[in-house]
Amino acid sequence: MRLSGLPGLIGLDSLRLQSGKGGMLRNKLRLVMAVAAAAFAVGSACAVNRPAIGPQCIVSDGDNLPPETGGAAALCTAIMKAVAERGPSLPASVDVRVLSNSSLSATVKLTDGRVLPEQKMAVSDRQLDSGSIARFAAAIADQIAEASTR
Repeated sequence: MRLSGLPGLIGLDSLRLQSGKGGMLRNKLRLVMAVAAAAFAVGSACAVNRPAIGPQCIVSDGDNLPPETGGAAALCTAIMKAVAERGPSLPASVDVRVLSNSSLSATVKLTDGRVLPEQKMAVSDRQLDSGSIARFAAAIADQIAEASTR
């Protein structure tokens, strides 16, 4: 016999019930253990949530990026890596707009409320590539690092 409902909701679809006299107690014990395990997992996940040290990155119109750049995820990864390489900084959110396959802009908002000047990058003779993404990420990281010292 399979138990449906709560175990299915918490991902324990394979929980098996036994019938008979001793089976009822084992079934209750298994259900209690499953609920306790789920509660522990949720509680542990909440304890891990803390303010981000690096930037939060949002990319608008990421589908305009050329495929060889790695897409929006690679762009955000490059920004976070560049910020981390420059040492501790104020937490920030970075809003990147992909204007075309050859131009980007970004606005950085620091958690203290300051909005830094918009960063722009355009490549005139070709599309964006991984090198141009790295240079753009470095410029954003430099801007955040400089603002963190003021």
